[in-house]
Amino acid sequence: MSKQSIVIIIVVFFFCVISVSLTGLWTCTNGTLKSEDWKWANCLKIPGGEDDGDGDDDGDGDDDDDEGSDLSEQIANDDEILEKADNYGDCWTGLAVNQSKTSFNANDNSAGVRWYWLEADRFSGCAESVTKYRVKVSSSLDNHLRQYYYDVPGGTANSFAFKNAPTDWLSGQNVKFKITALTLDDLVISNTITVELDANESTNDGELVGVGIPVDFNDMTEVPVGGDPPPPIPDPINCSGGTWSNLGGCMLDGVEVDIDDCGEPCTQRQVLGGDDFIPASNGGTCVTERTIQIPRSSCEDFVISDPTDCSLSEWRDVILEGGSACTKLCGGGTKEQIRDVLVQPINGGIECGALSRTVDCNTQDCPVDCVGSWSCGAWASAGSFGSGGHYGERDCTYVVTRPANAYGDPCPHKGGDTKTENRIFLCDSYKCGPRGSSTCYNCDNLPWK
Repeated sequence: MSKQSIVIIIVVFFFCVISVSLTGLWTCTNGTLKSEDWKWANCLKIPGGEDDGDGDDDGDGDDDDDEGSDLSEQIANDDEILEKADNYGDCWTGLAVNQSKTSFNANDNSAGVRWYWLEADRFSGCAESVTKYRVKVSSSLDNHLRQYYYDVPGGTANSFAFKNAPTDWLSGQNVKFKITALTLDDLVISNTITVELDANESTNDGELVGVGIPVDFNDMTEVPVGGDPPPPIPDPINCSGGTWSNLGGCMLDGVEVDIDDCGEPCTQRQVLGGDDFIPASNGGTCVTERTIQIPRSSCEDFVISDPTDCSLSEWRDVILEGGSACTKLCGGGTKEQIRDVLVQPINGGIECGALSRTVDCNTQDCPVDCVGSWSCGAWASAGSFGSGGHYGERDCTYVVTRPANAYGDPCPHKGGDTKTENRIFLCDSYKCGPRGSSTCYNCDNLPWK
């Protein structure tokens, strides 16, 4: 064999090794070529290819062949480029696109969306790690060029609704909801899902499907497509500190008078300031100017003027650390309110009342979310097929262990709802147990039928 032939054989050999390596990486990372996306389960299927015939590829309990579309077509990537959370590899397909629900009401231009996590065991801890859901909405009125977002707090949240949308923005349009599960630090827990609503007059159902109290459309934040949401608006801070000082002289009938002379009371303007004065910010309140009456000594044969009553400013809340005035978000809290003296009483006028008080706030009940789960009986044979295998079947009933109150989220199913589950059991299969085994194995690594 010539040296040239040997060189050709070596080059072909290395080309085959590199091709197999890249193909394996492409397959095991589900077509991303990113090492952090490596999963052994992906190595057994072709990324973006046809269904492997096992039925459910996403673990949601439904046969994906019936849906007529691949999971990659159902999940839409968000416009933002955000970092992934540590549990992203387990939760990225957990939000159920096919189980999401929408509704529309033309009377108040409102629409809502409800989403669910799949019930597979591997998604059991995903919802608990969510701090907020970022919901973006857009309309076909402007070809979805503008987006508006709202952060729904809490891992137990599963719905969002808005009302008072602009004229023609909702009715007769296609509206998209983009839902992203995030941590407190805006790390992505699950892929963004896009849920579409066709808001036509003929399909108006008249009410929202259990999506809670809608937020006003004007309370949502507009962001450019592909842009990051602006930082949150800081909490309002009232002014503090400072010392009252006189502004000009004490005036009587438009003429400055000496407060040490006898005569009728004079009017003195004062302003709040000084080195220790901290002005209000972020929409906080502050009284920085007031007018007080200064009494003067009586002159001989001087007739005392009519009495002047005290004048006070309006009550204003004392903002606590964290930006809220109330001590509780629900269940009955209290807040402190204060007010300032604008005019001091003189000559027997009505005295000033209290300058501080405590009032009740957020007296509504706290939300109580529904808690429920499926309770299933024993497996029973429901048929057989080749290689000694058979189908297992069991009946399940949804049990509600804690109902929701008027402010909480309902369960995805009603108490007493039933369903029948099917699963494959194999005896002699390369997927379940050793070949030639006489014992049937429960194929936990196979999807639900």
